Amino acid sequence: LEFRNLLRKYQIENEDAEGVMSSKSIKGTKGTREKNPDESLVHIDELNKDICYVLLEEGEQNLFDEGSAVMYLGDGKQVVSTTDAAAVLAHVNVCKEVVGHDLKKLMHTIGLITSPLFDTMVAAYLLSPGSRHFALDEILYEQAGKALQGDEDARELVTYLPKLSKELRISLMDEGMMKLANEIEMPVIPVLYEMEKAGIALDSQQLEKMSKK
Repeated sequence: LEFRNLLRKYQIENEDAEGVMSSKSIKGTKGTREKNPDESLVHIDELNKDICYVLLEEGEQNLFDEGSAVMYLGDGKQVVSTTDAAAVLAHVNVCKEVVGHDLKKLMHTIGLITSPLFDTMVAAYLLSPGSRHFALDEILYEQAGKALQGDEDARELVTYLPKLSKELRISLMDEGMMKLANEIEMPVIPVLYEMEKAGIALDSQQLEKMSKK
């Protein structure tokens, strides 16, 4: 414990001395962004609440297994970013629809989303259940014809969600799977999140008895 405290102190002093941002920064694909949740709260309130487009960008874990995440929200016209999970949850839960990629994973960061959902990863799976490639960049290329350059960050990627979700909806309708998506696959996302969050109770005594047989 003393070693961890000394190492943490050294890390902070070293970063301050070199002018490097400490744990209040988020690393992304295009560098390091300063965490400023107070400023982003103002911008979130300015977003249109009809359809909310959101992406999660996870930060790298440090030596103490502490990770940070930044969330990008858009309304089709402007994009804002924040590390304030509570602010993001409050915003998306008043939107008429939330569009994102792997929304269940997002919920493990911000909490339960109660607004109607459209998950581009789930939609892509319905269209190609035999595929193993459901990364956002791959789906953008296959469904929306958008070839990425490799240096795009989540702020830019969230601007592609309106077109991608539109193309996916068209494909789902053409395949006769829109009802399946709207009535089963999308509504089950928060249910799965709550199941994962709650976990499964095990009878350890019974398992021990079984292991001895």
